[in-house]
Amino acid sequence: SDKSIGFLEHPALLESFRTLRSNLQYFSLDKQHPIWIITSGLPQQGKTTTTINLGLSLALSGKRVVVLEADLRRPMLHEYLGMEQSPGLSNVLAGTRRLDEALQLVRADGFLPSESRRKQGEDRRGLLQRNFYVLTSGPLPPNPAELLASDRMGKVIEELGQMADYLLIDTPPVLAVSDALALAPNTDGIILTALLGGSTRPEARQVRDIFERAGV
Repeated sequence: SDKSIGFLEHPALLESFRTLRSNLQYFSLDKQHPIWIITSGLPQQGKTTTTINLGLSLALSGKRVVVLEADLRRPMLHEYLGMEQSPGLSNVLAGTRRLDEALQLVRADGFLPSESRRKQGEDRRGLLQRNFYVLTSGPLPPNPAELLASDRMGKVIEELGQMADYLLIDTPPVLAVSDALALAPNTDGIILTALLGGSTRPEARQVRDIFERAGV
């Protein structure tokens, strides 16, 4: 697995995601199984690494997490985690695999901080290794937008949401394609990543306006 993308090994990064985890739990107080989209304005602005690190941080605190790779155009989740791309979401949507056949358990030990840097309540013995699951993209389909907007996709999100304390959905960038907008009505909120020194305020305002017009 590629450790260079910044999993929870560096103390500053670990603390940043603890803070994000706390904020997310605060905003999810009234929701039983919160579902969050993680996206960006443009490619290479950290949405997938944020999704993975947030998922690991939540799993570390004892939460059961499912990460859904809903980027059916340029998926990277399986590469970062060293997992098989197929079977995955496109197989489930096509009806060739069941959800329980496509879900993969993440062996999280290699991505997590050492015992000396874990806080009280993190990594309760025996829980972590069954707390973090991923549904990868599967084979890339010719019609990703139509698949993500389908009724079947809404049902998949609902089923996955019931399996987990948190469902995190990684989507393509909003300013590139509209896929995230098709998923937004089935979720509780959006986490937008930005690249320091790369993203611009006008770009962020444009993304906000797009979601506001969609009623998110």
